[in-house]
Amino acid sequence: MARSEDDYQWIEAQADEFASYLLAPEAAFEPFLTEHLGKLDRIEAKLDSEDVLPYLANPVAGYFGMSASAAQARIRKSDQWLKMAATLNGHC
Repeated sequence: MARSEDDYQWIEAQADEFASYLLAPEAAFEPFLTEHLGKLDRIEAKLDSEDVLPYLANPVAGYFGMSASAAQARIRKSDQWLKMAATLNGHC
């Protein structure tokens, strides 16, 4: 039975999320993210969260040995990111 593109994307998203939690446990991930989010506070340009996310995911991916898409999945689930994204998008 052939899988649809939607099925494939769902499986990939689940794999990224699983890998991100396996490779970046909370105790190591949150301090690392705090450090990198702090760098955003020093930038005075108007930024959108979706523009920032790939640049934030690169160091996370490299440090924890995961794909950029897995890093983005992990970042998106962080309370720190949710607060920063709301700030960047002007919702705070």
